[in-house]
Amino acid sequence: EAGRSASVMAGLLWLSRRLGPKFELNEIGASAGVNTMMGRYRYDLGGVKAGPSLSRMKIAPEWRGPPPPAGKVEIVALRGCDVAPIDLTDPAQALRLKAYVWPDATERMARLDTAIAMAQRARPDLVRMDAAEFVRERLAQPQEQGVTRALFHSIVWQYLPEASRRAITELIEQAGARASAERPLAWSALETNRETFRHELVVRYWPGGAAPCTSTCGGGGACVMSAVPGAMVMIGAWARIRASWCSRIVSARAGRRSTRATVPMSWASFARCRMRQSLAARRQCSSTKWRSSSVVSWFSS
Repeated sequence: EAGRSASVMAGLLWLSRRLGPKFELNEIGASAGVNTMMGRYRYDLGGVKAGPSLSRMKIAPEWRGPPPPAGKVEIVALRGCDVAPIDLTDPAQALRLKAYVWPDATERMARLDTAIAMAQRARPDLVRMDAAEFVRERLAQPQEQGVTRALFHSIVWQYLPEASRRAITELIEQAGARASAERPLAWSALETNRETFRHELVVRYWPGGAAPCTSTCGGGGACVMSAVPGAMVMIGAWARIRASWCSRIVSARAGRRSTRATVPMSWASFARCRMRQSLAARRQCSSTKWRSSSVVSWFSS
């Protein structure tokens, strides 16, 4: 979802005032690399502009609260990893990815179509690699002076094994202890708060980064951006309007037992069927007013 990069860009704007405008970005768990192309997108974050002004991809979430600080962000390099990266230049894989978009999320589908077109012109820099190994490899590379090495991920942490999460945390904190004003380090994590089920952006940086807080941006090097509850309505809407998947599911609610009958089909057939269901569902809920835009609030120091 390209819309997630709005939070990452807001974090970079916040970091720019503290560490300088130049960033080397490294995305953990990039999937198809949609956000690995964020350096090509233009942003309007509560009136604060960033990115190339002529980009065909415009990320403009509905913003609540004070905007992020205006400033310059220059992405000098951007690379991502995934254990099973999706190739957006392959029509079958791109169609499969589109099949996972919620049926009422028309803006999200439009962003994905734009990202696919941009990837066909120039592929995102993706490597097939384990997340912890990718972090280890990137942190071992020489770092240009005056450039912040930043690692980021969005809705990935919950899918990583505990051993990988622990290894990544240790690697980043060890690298942070070696960071200097000339070669800083930053870590941005846009993940789900398991208590509130909102997406929160936590940013840490070194030197000077302390333990991150969860409500305000402070001088200790922590910043949080939280999703407003409206963003979660879309999930409830999808639950209400979904009918059946391409595979038929028959549930027998006798106690906690259920049986499932599936119809085997290729991924391409599944994607085409899923797209037809999405179109039908969009027509069904066209008169509703479910919010599908990304709504965020910014807590500044």
